Amino acid sequence: METILNIASVVLQNKMAEKELKKREKLLTLVTDNMLNVVGQVDAEGTFQYISPSIKTILGYEPEEILGANVLTFINLVHPDDQLKVSSAFMESNISYIPGRVQHRFKHVQGHYIWVESLGNPLFNDENQYEGVVFSMVDINSLKVAEEKFKTSLEEKEILLRELHHRVKNNMQIISSLLSLQIPHIKDERDLKIFESSQNRVKTMSLIHEELYSSQDFSHIKLSEYIQNLTKELLTSHIEDPGRVKLTVNVEDVSMELETAIPLGLLINEIVANSVNHAFPNDLKGEIIVDLKRDGDAFILKTSDNGVGIPQDIDFKKADTLGFQLINSLVNQLDGQMKMDTNNGTTFTLKFKELQYNKRF
Repeated sequence: METILNIASVVLQNKMAEKELKKREKLLTLVTDNMLNVVGQVDAEGTFQYISPSIKTILGYEPEEILGANVLTFINLVHPDDQLKVSSAFMESNISYIPGRVQHRFKHVQGHYIWVESLGNPLFNDENQYEGVVFSMVDINSLKVAEEKFKTSLEEKEILLRELHHRVKNNMQIISSLLSLQIPHIKDERDLKIFESSQNRVKTMSLIHEELYSSQDFSHIKLSEYIQNLTKELLTSHIEDPGRVKLTVNVEDVSMELETAIPLGLLINEIVANSVNHAFPNDLKGEIIVDLKRDGDAFILKTSDNGVGIPQDIDFKKADTLGFQLINSLVNQLDGQMKMDTNNGTTFTLKFKELQYNKRF
């Protein structure tokens, strides 16, 4: 009797377990059949053993078209440009038994391609034997379309910005040319210097836009190249024999936003122009040095010459000449501190930080 009861208990437990298993299988089927993403399983030979009905919603194929087919048939429906990375990801998952993720275009049953993201994970049985890959596929087409629109919009804005800098540069060069045409008609030496200084300032700002036009970054300037070009232009345009004044530029590889680069360039223009015009009279030979380096979160700009020097009694912070007034104004704009040393020529030392402005866009 006890044996019969034991058998009955085992049978009952088996039936309950079977019932629970069917319940779970039904629940699992209900979940997978109603998922928005595609879920599938490929065995170790690469044959589709399962594909969720959502394959029809996303790609238009009936599950029966996929089941029993080889994964290579599936890969052939991938866009030709993406087939290599998809097959490589599948092979790597099969060989290395590691999860894989790849974004690619898949051919819809109607013939067009849509973007999907496929995620695969190796499948092992209870004995840790490889049994294939379980994967999911997510429709990311709307995301990719939006991404492409954003990229196109960004490229259009970059073209417009490049054209803007190009036109500003051209307009400034026209202004500089107009000043050049006027210069031969100026008889007064003082007026001539004013015109030449104005022309240099226009060229300094024009150089900024020229650098931006040829750059990939429209908000930052590479100072090393910019300062090299700026100082070289000043030397060649003011000294008939540029070889008698040596120009040395030591600038760290630094990029700065326009809000700092423009007043800094104008400041260097004023100081170097002052050296070029006044430090080496009567064909005196000498050297101009421009040095820019980091100092913690700040920068040190040192501009020096070994010329005749500025008279000791001149206080550049109180001088009423246009050049010194501009220098003081630009130092204030940079929120910096400047010192002048007139021993062995003239040295201006400026300590400043890159200006922090709130983004306007």
